[in-house]
Amino acid sequence: MASMLIVRMRRFPILMTRFPGKELGQVYDTLSDEEKEMVFQQLDRFLTYIRNRENPWGESRICSMVGTPIRSVLVPTNHLAGPFRSEQELNDYLREPAWSGGFASEEAYQEAMNRARKMDELPHRIVFTPGDLKHHNIMVREGRITGFLDWRFAGWYPEY
Repeated sequence: MASMLIVRMRRFPILMTRFPGKELGQVYDTLSDEEKEMVFQQLDRFLTYIRNRENPWGESRICSMVGTPIRSVLVPTNHLAGPFRSEQELNDYLREPAWSGGFASEEAYQEAMNRARKMDELPHRIVFTPGDLKHHNIMVREGRITGFLDWRFAGWYPEY
């Protein structure tokens, strides 16, 4: 059973849910093969379920779960960007800071940019994504997932 906890961080309270169990990374080596398979099946069902949710902000909009800018360590500068009306707009934003100074030659830079532009030819579904689904954010008890932590990066992103 999950319990609620309110933590005061600076001026703003944060509502947290406490899930039973331990982080998947802490217990993975102790799980039996059957328990590992159960965890994998649960993860598969969970991801299938959330990735098939309808985007309430518009089918092609890329944004946080509440429609605001996305937060990601992959986003240049302050890790906040958007929201974007389309995958094309996101791709343009991500390519914008590129510069040739980090390449051996102007030709190598242009080659890399041409490869990056090919992403525009590969449309992807925009799906709901946790954003930080790592072993330390998955709580497990007795071979069963009890909860997922840290949804601050969650949002609507291209399926890749």
